[in-house]
Amino acid sequence: MARREILTPLAAEAPALLRAVEEGLLALERGESAPEAAQSVFRSLHAAWAGAAVAGLENLERLAGRMELTLRLLVHGRLSPRQHIIDALLQAADLLAAMLTRLQEAEKVEAGGCLRALDAALGAELPPELIDRLTPAPLPGHPAWLVAPWLLERVLAQDQGLFMVILSKEAQDSGESLYAHLGELLTLGELLACAPGPRQSLELLYASPLEQDLLGEALSLPREFLRPLPPSDLNDSGEERPTLKEKPAHPGPAQAPSPQGFSTPVATASHFQAPASSPAPAVDLERRVNYLVFHLGGEMYGVEVSLVHEIINLPPVTPLPLSPEFVLGVVNLRGAVAPVFDLRLRLGLTPGGGRGEPVAVVVRLDGKLQGVVVDTVDDVLDLGSEDIQEPPEMAGPVRRECLLGLVQREEDLIILMDLARLLAQEPMDHAA
Repeated sequence: MARREILTPLAAEAPALLRAVEEGLLALERGESAPEAAQSVFRSLHAAWAGAAVAGLENLERLAGRMELTLRLLVHGRLSPRQHIIDALLQAADLLAAMLTRLQEAEKVEAGGCLRALDAALGAELPPELIDRLTPAPLPGHPAWLVAPWLLERVLAQDQGLFMVILSKEAQDSGESLYAHLGELLTLGELLACAPGPRQSLELLYASPLEQDLLGEALSLPREFLRPLPPSDLNDSGEERPTLKEKPAHPGPAQAPSPQGFSTPVATASHFQAPASSPAPAVDLERRVNYLVFHLGGEMYGVEVSLVHEIINLPPVTPLPLSPEFVLGVVNLRGAVAPVFDLRLRLGLTPGGGRGEPVAVVVRLDGKLQGVVVDTVDDVLDLGSEDIQEPPEMAGPVRRECLLGLVQREEDLIILMDLARLLAQEPMDHAA
């Protein structure tokens, strides 16, 4: 079976994956920050589970998948890191190590005891109705995919898009290329299910917060298929699925994943299209609105607080090669992958020059999490219509249609931006 060729690169990655799992579980046992430690273990287990699923190692897939689901429950606060939970995970980690270090014999290893221990640990902590939703079941409309209903609900609640990714027989013939492509997938989203498809292909159920165009450019492996899968498509109608057209092959070999858990994407140029021209959105005169104020390039800007999901130190960013300069790449936000934009570069300002380390303001735009890098965050202002002046035709580097208004605060002028419109506009070299 050609896809078993993935065993060689998976075995090479195994020591790093196991080290991350062990260190994270020991951190949990020491009582360190549960969400952070659990997230670290989850990423490594997700990589091991995905490799096993694509390679067809059902025994390893079941064990890593059950461990991954347990860590996912810890990450989302549905489970507490009690000692019997950690003990069951440590026992399973020992067996996982035995499987990953001897992949050729992984299918012969008896995993039933560890699986039953994990099930018992979960059963002692979780209500029966949640336990029922953790059992993998055929996906309506796509019975070959087995997915836990709770997991699918979590993915949709995080506003991730669902996609079918098809890996053809030709793509599977090279284990290194297949493994590199799997690394791209896990960097830009998460794999939910894998099943054989027609003509010896593999059909992957994949979730990512990236839009189809950007995701299609980033996943550049030859003979790959990508199709958005809206929730309405997950039904029992029996309707024939649309024919997938083959994506043209891109020249150049795929890059091998880095040794730190599938973190090197392969990408080509992205296309950002501006929306049709329309007047600037009007400020609602009947309400008061909170705005987050931040510094950028010596100026002060504001965006509606209702859009802000969180403010964090800039985490490690995985670049998307050949994407526009202002697109720094993608980051992992507790299991959700989000694109990150440099507002300085987006506005055509001089790079750098901020005070101290930049911060990332994570916003939710059109249902998707996105990060924007700013110099510093200043304050939150409660503003009414009487506080906001009509925007001029030009306000520094921000175009008129991207402005909500201007606010004078003592000696400072604050520019209120429509962030969604700004990020959708064509890149600009200067104010227009």
